[in-house]
Amino acid sequence: MALTLTSVFADLPDPRTETANKIHTLTDILTIATCAVIAGAEGWEDIARYGRSKEAFFRQFIELKNGVPSHDTFHRVGTNRPCGTRSPGCSTGRPSRSSSGATGTPRSGTPTGGTRSGA
Repeated sequence: MALTLTSVFADLPDPRTETANKIHTLTDILTIATCAVIAGAEGWEDIARYGRSKEAFFRQFIELKNGVPSHDTFHRVGTNRPCGTRSPGCSTGRPSRSSSGATGTPRSGTPTGGTRSGA
Protein backbone atom coordinates (compact mmCIF):
# COMPACT_ATOMS: atom_id res chain seq x y z
CA MET A 1 0.00 0.00 0.00
CA ALA A 2 1.46 3.34 -1.07
CA LEU A 3 1.34 6.29 1.29
CA THR A 4 0.62 9.77 0.04
CA LEU A 5 2.67 12.67 1.32
CA THR A 6 -0.41 14.26 2.84
CA SER A 7 -1.34 11.06 4.69
CA VAL A 8 2.13 10.91 6.21
CA PHE A 9 1.74 14.45 7.58
CA ALA A 10 -1.92 14.08 8.60
CA ASP A 11 -1.12 12.20 11.80
CA LEU A 12 1.64 14.53 13.01
CA PRO A 13 0.75 16.49 16.12
CA ASP A 14 0.66 20.23 15.44
CA PRO A 15 3.08 21.92 17.87
CA ARG A 16 1.66 25.38 17.20
CA THR A 17 -0.42 27.22 19.78
CA GLU A 18 -4.12 27.50 19.00
CA THR A 19 -4.74 31.14 18.06
CA ALA A 20 -6.99 33.04 15.66
CA ASN A 21 -3.90 33.54 13.46
CA LYS A 22 -3.41 29.81 12.93
CA ILE A 23 -5.16 29.68 9.55
CA HIS A 24 -3.14 27.08 7.63
CA THR A 25 -3.10 23.37 8.40
CA LEU A 26 0.19 21.77 9.31
CA THR A 27 -0.36 19.24 6.51
CA ASP A 28 -0.71 22.03 3.92
CA ILE A 29 2.45 23.74 5.17
CA LEU A 30 4.57 20.59 5.31
CA THR A 31 3.34 19.27 1.96
CA ILE A 32 4.24 22.48 0.14
CA ALA A 33 7.55 22.84 1.97
CA THR A 34 8.59 19.27 1.21
CA CYS A 35 7.74 19.55 -2.49
CA ALA A 36 9.46 22.95 -2.73
CA VAL A 37 12.68 21.66 -1.15
CA ILE A 38 12.70 18.65 -3.48
CA ALA A 39 12.29 21.10 -6.37
CA GLY A 40 15.31 23.11 -5.19
CA ALA A 41 13.92 25.81 -2.89
CA GLU A 42 16.66 27.23 -0.71
CA GLY A 43 14.80 29.50 1.68
CA TRP A 44 11.45 30.47 3.14
CA GLU A 45 10.66 32.91 0.32
CA ASP A 46 11.54 30.25 -2.27
CA ILE A 47 9.17 27.83 -0.56
CA ALA A 48 6.31 30.35 -0.51
CA ARG A 49 7.00 31.36 -4.13
CA TYR A 50 6.97 27.71 -5.20
CA GLY A 51 3.68 27.16 -3.39
CA ARG A 52 2.07 30.15 -5.10
CA SER A 53 3.34 29.06 -8.52
CA LYS A 54 1.93 25.55 -8.04
CA GLU A 55 -1.23 26.50 -6.14
CA ALA A 56 -3.63 24.99 -8.70
CA PHE A 57 -1.68 21.72 -8.57
CA PHE A 58 -1.65 21.61 -4.76
CA ARG A 59 -5.40 22.29 -4.59
CA GLN A 60 -5.94 18.87 -6.16
CA PHE A 61 -4.51 17.24 -3.01
CA ILE A 62 -4.72 19.72 -0.13
CA GLU A 63 -7.44 22.14 0.89
CA LEU A 64 -5.51 25.44 1.10
CA LYS A 65 -8.61 26.95 2.72
CA ASN A 66 -6.74 30.24 3.26
CA GLY A 67 -4.47 30.11 0.23
CA VAL A 68 -0.76 29.42 0.19
CA PRO A 69 1.03 30.32 3.43
CA SER A 70 3.41 33.27 3.43
CA HIS A 71 7.16 32.91 3.81
CA ASP A 72 6.73 34.11 7.40
CA THR A 73 4.40 31.19 8.11
CA PHE A 74 6.85 28.69 6.62
CA HIS A 75 9.56 30.29 8.76
CA ARG A 76 7.52 30.09 11.98
CA VAL A 77 6.68 26.43 11.42
CA GLY A 78 10.14 25.53 10.11
CA THR A 79 11.95 27.07 13.04
CA ASN A 80 9.20 26.75 15.64
CA ARG A 81 9.54 30.41 16.59
CA PRO A 82 7.93 33.69 15.53
CA CYS A 83 9.27 35.81 12.74
CA GLY A 84 10.60 39.10 14.04
CA THR A 85 13.65 41.17 14.68
CA ARG A 86 15.10 38.58 17.06
CA SER A 87 14.51 35.73 14.63
CA PRO A 88 17.52 35.36 12.32
CA GLY A 89 16.83 34.50 8.72
CA CYS A 90 13.28 35.85 8.62
CA SER A 91 13.97 39.21 7.03
CA THR A 92 16.16 37.61 4.41
CA GLY A 93 13.71 34.81 3.74
CA ARG A 94 16.47 32.27 4.37
CA PRO A 95 16.59 29.70 7.12
CA SER A 96 19.01 30.63 9.87
CA ARG A 97 22.01 28.50 10.78
CA SER A 98 20.32 27.55 14.03
CA SER A 99 17.09 26.44 12.33
CA SER A 100 15.76 23.03 13.11
CA GLY A 101 11.99 22.75 13.28
CA ALA A 102 8.91 20.88 12.19
CA THR A 103 9.94 20.81 8.53
CA GLY A 104 13.18 19.07 9.43
CA THR A 105 15.22 22.02 8.23
CA PRO A 106 18.83 21.09 8.94
CA ARG A 107 21.14 23.28 10.95
CA SER A 108 23.28 23.96 7.87
CA GLY A 109 21.17 26.95 6.83
CA THR A 110 19.53 25.55 3.72
CA PRO A 111 16.40 23.43 3.63
CA THR A 112 18.21 20.72 1.70
CA GLY A 113 21.18 20.70 4.05
CA GLY A 114 23.59 20.97 1.16
CA THR A 115 25.32 23.60 -0.82
CA ARG A 116 25.04 24.45 -4.46
CA SER A 117 28.01 23.42 -6.52
CA GLY A 118 29.39 25.73 -9.15
CA ALA A 119 28.56 28.86 -7.15
